[in-house]
Amino acid sequence: MNLYQNPLRPDHAANNAAFLQIVNDFPQLAPFQPMAKSAPWHWQAVIDQGGDVQVINFWPHAGKAQREGYKSVIGDRAIRALLAQALIDSVEDWSEAAE
Repeated sequence: MNLYQNPLRPDHAANNAAFLQIVNDFPQLAPFQPMAKSAPWHWQAVIDQGGDVQVINFWPHAGKAQREGYKSVIGDRAIRALLAQALIDSVEDWSEAAE
């Protein structure tokens, strides 16, 4: 995974490392670059677990994420919370899943 990083910004390296850890911790994500050449800093992932499909935008170097239809969040904890809620919302019917 080739992540954008400004060599003059050490925070980019830390943010990218956090993004890689998030990707490892959430195997439901399959990140991809929708426009790798023109916007190498932008990544997306689609979560599809039978319910509402969730589209997540990421800017790893900035430590930022945004769930389609919601405000963006910054920071590891906020991104993890965003993803946890997106996973819940992507399940078709929790009452059936509990049976």
